[in-house]
Amino acid sequence: YVQGHFSYQRLNKKEANYNAGLIDPFRNMPYSVADTNSSDWLNQYYNLGFKITTPKLADIWSLGLAVDYDANSGAKQRDVRTLNKYYALSLSSGVIYSVDAKNHIGVNALYKSFKEESRNQNLNNYVNQTFFFLSGLGNAIEYVGSGRDMNYQGEALGAGLQFQHQGDFMVFAAANYTLQAEDANIGFTNTRPGGSILAKIWDVKLNLEKETANYKNSLQLNYHHANSE
Repeated sequence: YVQGHFSYQRLNKKEANYNAGLIDPFRNMPYSVADTNSSDWLNQYYNLGFKITTPKLADIWSLGLAVDYDANSGAKQRDVRTLNKYYALSLSSGVIYSVDAKNHIGVNALYKSFKEESRNQNLNNYVNQTFFFLSGLGNAIEYVGSGRDMNYQGEALGAGLQFQHQGDFMVFAAANYTLQAEDANIGFTNTRPGGSILAKIWDVKLNLEKETANYKNSLQLNYHHANSE
């Protein structure tokens, strides 16, 4: 079985504050450029991918593969301006073992490679702007000029385990662990390191469902823990 998808989104962020370096300033990257000139951002998001699953093999095994590709762009509309491009490729594979008709065990693996290029400039070359290079919580260095170019590159590896039981209640439990590393380099030629981050991420999920002739009751518990250094 094969399933494909494609999506496009255009987003105009109004009067965004302090961000002059990242399309998504909340993506756990503390090394970036900021300024005090609030500005609109014009962002575009492209996503495409596909999923492949096999019919049951020997009545107990199922295999799956998913591929996703993201290509995003973002542009700050006021000096210090920035033009950003973000690319990400994700590969996920999974295996499901059916113990019997009611119990199933699954394992999965994830690999992701991503990068973001950030290029700053001023259109008004006669007025230098004040900007800040952020280097962690509460740490910043003030500069005057047209910002700085940043090149972000990262990779992630992950694995997970799932269990499903279908009886009087449907029980689904899943746990995933991801190790993600990203380097922030200053410039594109004669680069120098700006900082690195290593993130360890746990995601745990528990779903309970009870279905009757007229109602369907469900309970979902989620736990997310991320530790970055």
